[in-house]
Amino acid sequence: MQICYKCGKPLQTHDCFHGLHQECFCLWFGHTSLVDFTDIALKRGEDISNTTLPPLHTSFFHGKFKKYSAKLGGKSYILKVQQSEYAELPQIEYISNIIAQKLGLYVPSFYFIRFLNEMDTFVVHNFMENYQPANLIHLYHFLKETDEFSVRNILAIISDKVGRLDAIHRNYSPPPVFVDQKKLIFD
Repeated sequence: MQICYKCGKPLQTHDCFHGLHQECFCLWFGHTSLVDFTDIALKRGEDISNTTLPPLHTSFFHGKFKKYSAKLGGKSYILKVQQSEYAELPQIEYISNIIAQKLGLYVPSFYFIRFLNEMDTFVVHNFMENYQPANLIHLYHFLKETDEFSVRNILAIISDKVGRLDAIHRNYSPPPVFVDQKKLIFD
């Protein structure tokens, strides 16, 4: 038996809508009635196979996996669906966003659904829709071949390119549990 990805309660086939209860779907996406995804289009990730990036910098981090753009009730979303090469990708994206949110980082609205009641899918609001013709540049473009993919280097890149770290941070107080937070966070 499947469970609803929002409330965790069992799902009945007649009430299942993208892996959620119909009511949970409406609540999560902020609609008063059931609406479905429209304008679904496959988006191709960039090919980084001919780069000199170390093995850590694989398509798993940079989007060579299947992604779709779609609209739901007038808002644009990106859907990252489960596929055999990266079966755990939707779950990792969802958990990573929960962690980022808990740390006080700005993250767009995100969800975890079972698209068409078949494929586990990470869904994120496409916040770039309001910034046309802007484009995102992935962090790995700014890493030198010798740079390690670490929090320290990511923060250095953001600080250098954006000029401030508060662009990604909000009301975060480090947890009081750790004795040496700086070492745990940055190493």
